[in-house]
Amino acid sequence: MTKLELSWRQARYRVFGRNPAGELRKEFIGAKSGTLLKGIQEDFDDKRHAIDFMIGQSQLAEMMPQGFNELVETHYKVKSLSLNFTVDVWQRDTQSYESQEVEHKMEDLDVEWQR
Repeated sequence: MTKLELSWRQARYRVFGRNPAGELRKEFIGAKSGTLLKGIQEDFDDKRHAIDFMIGQSQLAEMMPQGFNELVETHYKVKSLSLNFTVDVWQRDTQSYESQEVEHKMEDLDVEWQR
């Protein structure tokens, strides 16, 4: 079992074009932020031994561009990731496997990305 907690921040900007250096010239309009705990889909990739997490667009539908000259940037940050799994451990004295549950929780991970 996995549990992922994300914080997010969306900022909306009015875009005026690019400056001579090629960067967007933009004006801040507003921002919203929050935490996601539920509705994050996960898919285990057996070939890579990795868990892919997917966030639906509908979860962040509150702030949308209002025209072709607006931009919405979304930043995500991993607040915590908990992994619970069962491991079969060989017991030499009884010559049998014993199942043990393991929980590993990581907090304030240095993982941040934007869309």
